[in-house]
Amino acid sequence: MRSQDIEMTFEDWERMPWRFGWKHEYWDGHAHISPRHKAVIVRLTIEPRDFVAPQGFSVRRVSRRDSERLIDTFLDAFGDGVEYCDYKPEAVKAAAHSTIVDYFSGKRGAPHRSSRLAIVKGEQEIVVGAALLVK
Repeated sequence: MRSQDIEMTFEDWERMPWRFGWKHEYWDGHAHISPRHKAVIVRLTIEPRDFVAPQGFSVRRVSRRDSERLIDTFLDAFGDGVEYCDYKPEAVKAAAHSTIVDYFSGKRGAPHRSSRLAIVKGEQEIVVGAALLVK
C-alpha cells in the first residue's frame, strides 16, 4: 500500500469513506491519505478454555519449526497494509523475518505456551492465523 494524493473537491473529501489506521487530510484541492502512526499496548489475562476448531481447521501450539510459514503468513497479512505503507518490498520482508526471529528468541519477552497457530487441514498445513503471545 502506498500513501495517496487524490485530486477532489472538499465536498467529495467530506463524503469519502475513511479507512481505519489511516490519516485523512485535505489541502490544495487534494485528499492526502497516509499512515496514522499509533501504537497500543495490551495486557490480557490468558486462561485455558475448551475450544473446538471448525471442520477443516485445526489449532495447535506454535514451535520454531513454524518460522518460515509464519514469515510467509506475516507477509500475507501485513505486506500491503498500513503498517508498512511506502516501504520497499525488501524492507517488509526483512521486517517479517526479524519479527518472527525476535519472537522465538524472546527479544520482547519469553514466548508464552498459549501461543497458537490456526491451520487449514490438508496434505500440507496452511497457516491462516497466529497468536504469538509473550510473557
